Amino acid sequence: MKFNILHAHFFGSKEINFLYLTLGLSRFARGLINIFVPIYFWKLGFPLWKILFFYFLISLFFVFLAFFIIPLLRKTSDEMMLFLSVPFIIVYYLGLSIIPNFLFVFYVLPPFMAIHMILFNIGYHLNFTGAVNGEYIGQELGAQDVIRKLFQFSAPLIGGLIIGSLGFKFNFIIGSSILFLAVLPLFFVSKRKFPTKLNSQSIFSLLRDKDLRPFNVVALGYGAETMIARILWPLFIFLTVGSIQLFGGIMSLGIFISAIAAYFAGFLSDTGRRKKTLAFSSNFLSVIWAMRLFLVNPLLIVGSHIGGNIFDSSLMVSWRSLYCKIAKSVSVPGVFIFAQEILYNIARVLFLPALMLLSRVFSIEQFFQVSFILAAILTLSYLSANKFYLKSLNRL
Repeated sequence: MKFNILHAHFFGSKEINFLYLTLGLSRFARGLINIFVPIYFWKLGFPLWKILFFYFLISLFFVFLAFFIIPLLRKTSDEMMLFLSVPFIIVYYLGLSIIPNFLFVFYVLPPFMAIHMILFNIGYHLNFTGAVNGEYIGQELGAQDVIRKLFQFSAPLIGGLIIGSLGFKFNFIIGSSILFLAVLPLFFVSKRKFPTKLNSQSIFSLLRDKDLRPFNVVALGYGAETMIARILWPLFIFLTVGSIQLFGGIMSLGIFISAIAAYFAGFLSDTGRRKKTLAFSSNFLSVIWAMRLFLVNPLLIVGSHIGGNIFDSSLMVSWRSLYCKIAKSVSVPGVFIFAQEILYNIARVLFLPALMLLSRVFSIEQFFQVSFILAAILTLSYLSANKFYLKSLNRL
């Protein structure tokens, strides 16, 4: 009986399973490439400020273009959004491979990635929040994270081996090919239309809403902190270990171990312990970021990476379970999802120029240390989510 319950929660409905498959294949393809992009730019000789500038452009285009394509989103289903997002990221990946020969492409690719993010992130969250079982949101989020990471955990290792033997260009081509397969399961997923109430006024209304303010604070912290976690921390590890293959193996190990933490965090979230799990994970992850100031030994860095992934996975499941509950509680889930995505990228548009300036003021060692301090502070913003109460959404 317990196995049947676990099986039901882990695999969910058929619709969720097809969504998991699309997400899994997509994450594997991205895992082959995304984690290596900052290293790719570094190997091409780009300074840190210019690497950060690339991601700044992506977020800037996201905020700018998101409002222009609102009329399109109102006429498009979540399934179609996921489908349409794929060509843009394929162009992005293939474009990365020709930057050494055509440097101007560096400035052309950010809008392609931005449009992909708008379509994929919003389409996915709209579909998942509509399909997920409200009684077991935490467990289904935990299961989603496990499945995603089971698909993804080998990708950095494989990507590192491909890059080490065949080069970055071949890796970009393989990742792009897998993304074609990722869209096929979408034909078995129910369509959900975006709300007709989606417009600039409804979005800014949610961004200014006083009851949502504690949760919006987390969105701003998340948007900024992930730039350090996704760009600077991987680059720091690579510069320490010096091998692209070893770097890929370390990334894969961290993903694999964190999958277990994600699933158990989902159970805790559904048994009324979400707030404790969120507070515990946020505080410990902040401590880990602070301890990274003193790491020079490669083994300690690997241990810090694994520990950070464990607490980050627990934190994400706890936070996202509340995210899903809010999206299912408000009268217009699509507007809430859109507003959150806008907040993440507004935070990055404001935060990345500060990082760019710091990278030019400090030595590279000092810059990494300052960045880790900032990440430790930003991680504590997740505690704001515990000040939010679902009952305040009755009027929304």
